Amino acid sequence: MLTSTLFFAAAGLYHADQNSVTVLRTTPFMCASITLISSVSYLLLATGHGLFAACPDHRPVQYARYIEWLISTPVMLVMLSTVGALTVDTCCFLVFLDLVMVLSGLTGAMIPGPARWVFFSFGVICLLPILGVLFHSWESWKKAGLQNHPSASAYQNALAVLMITWILYGVMWVLTDGTSAVCRDTEAALYLVLDVI
Repeated sequence: MLTSTLFFAAAGLYHADQNSVTVLRTTPFMCASITLISSVSYLLLATGHGLFAACPDHRPVQYARYIEWLISTPVMLVMLSTVGALTVDTCCFLVFLDLVMVLSGLTGAMIPGPARWVFFSFGVICLLPILGVLFHSWESWKKAGLQNHPSASAYQNALAVLMITWILYGVMWVLTDGTSAVCRDTEAALYLVLDVI
């Protein structure tokens, strides 16, 4: 993750020197910030920190992961909104839904019993409009005839990866914080795969 941060920062500095368009200058820095916060989160968890025992009969919650998501996922949405030419209002709404989604997941992870599923469901309800708006943004690109634009395939791939991985993060929540069906080592490995994707 830290190596990716350095790569993205170098790419951003390169494009800044080349007087590139704004998207080419800002996107690498946004990517660098995402991988940097992920690096800090992994460092916290690797050193045995970033855990909170909400109740004695339930395994500790990895709150560092949720803090990472509170910072990194809005940056992802701003980046995709910039490239996808979404309005500022739409971008702000997506970020708001995203923050509520992550906080709902954290709250559900910290609450024992069936009430956790209410918060998980609320998070899923917040995810659905995010996915819908992002999907619609690609449809707007196609209607405008931009599907052959040089950045179109990268944007389409980024949207697809984000939409699929965010759905898989929900599945992971069910397997980890929701049901404790997988052990901590398996959880760490699966989250690592999702984070790298």
